[in-house]
Amino acid sequence: MPPPDNHPSRRSKPPSPSPNPPATTTTTPRPARNTPYLPTPTEFLLLALYPFLLLLGALYALLSPTTRNAPYDAASHSHPPAHAPSYFARKDNVFNTLFVKKGWGWITAA
Repeated sequence: MPPPDNHPSRRSKPPSPSPNPPATTTTTPRPARNTPYLPTPTEFLLLALYPFLLLLGALYALLSPTTRNAPYDAASHSHPPAHAPSYFARKDNVFNTLFVKKGWGWITAA
């Protein structure tokens, strides 16, 4: 029997690692987390409603002929009741009474 060949160039070499090994971990795209300081889309719509209503009311006041020509009493901060352009321009309308006059009372009491 011939002696085993121990020459370094004739030994079997383990396979060399490839230069670009296959990725063993896969990453799944995560949904972007919203910061707690930014509003959600629903909150954004609700918050945007207020400035939109203010702009709409301001445009209506500028463009409507009934509100442009209505007399205004600066001393009482209102239109004279006989010449008020609409129900909503009077001080005794339900929205003004509930949300403005009584609302200030509740906020002040709190």
